[in-house]
Amino acid sequence: MNKKPVRSGPRIRVRPMRRKDETVELDDRKYIYTCQYCRVKFTQNSHFFRHMSSNHQTQQLEATFECNECQLVFTKKSNLDIHCQTQHQVKSKSKCDTCSITFKSRYCLRRHLKLKQLLAENSCLKCQKKFTSKDGLVKHVNNKHTFKNITFQCEHCSLKFKAKQSLQTHLNRIHKRL
Repeated sequence: MNKKPVRSGPRIRVRPMRRKDETVELDDRKYIYTCQYCRVKFTQNSHFFRHMSSNHQTQQLEATFECNECQLVFTKKSNLDIHCQTQHQVKSKSKCDTCSITFKSRYCLRRHLKLKQLLAENSCLKCQKKFTSKDGLVKHVNNKHTFKNITFQCEHCSLKFKAKQSLQTHLNRIHKRL
């Protein structure tokens, strides 16, 4: 009853690259993925990830990543990377050219520049008030700069409204029984 051991993970095929005096030398440059737990090397990304998920899944779930600067602990390396970029990058590299504000990261600077561009695109031409959306700008122009002298008067109670829709709402709520 000789049973073969159950194999988990991909088969690792090692091909000789060159022969020198009947000894096989392997080109280490081809093996660009190395398992951090068992040091097995892989040439393909898919083989490496298959190996990690089938052999080291529990180790990966228990892994923690600590920030060298402030000793905060993260469960994912990507979260640690984002933390380091936003909290510990050199500020002088992330400075806005127009307003000279410095930021903790290039990500925060890019977010600032996008907001400035959005505000510039949605700026009122009459009073220079800035908005983060096109809808906000349109509502502002309609409420503040159009029909300034025109009013809509209620025929039942003589109240005046700047917008026709406001008059209609008033009529429906107050005078609908008349």
